[in-house]
Amino acid sequence: MTTGPVQPSVLPAGRSRTANRAIEAARTRSETCDPSSTPTNGSETSVTIDERVLFGLVLAVGVVVPGTTNYALTAAGYDTVGSVVWAVGYVTMALVVWYRWVRPLDLTGPAG
Repeated sequence: MTTGPVQPSVLPAGRSRTANRAIEAARTRSETCDPSSTPTNGSETSVTIDERVLFGLVLAVGVVVPGTTNYALTAAGYDTVGSVVWAVGYVTMALVVWYRWVRPLDLTGPAG
């Protein structure tokens, strides 16, 4: 049996054959894994949460948890520790909100 000349595979510059296979496998998985069309057998759970709900939860947890912890520590006599926990928790929540929802915004003024 004779075959024609073997054509070398064309690879984008800088990528190996393994990297191309991994990328193609990821594309195939993402194209075939539509949760609305994939039957589940009960063992798999898929939870999706609306961004607005997630934003509200982050704000609520970022205010309630440090505030409650501050109250409990202050009531126990640890005023300074309570204040530090509150400040760190509040700043952490603010950074999470900035990183997730504010940073990606393209805030530019009018060209002029």
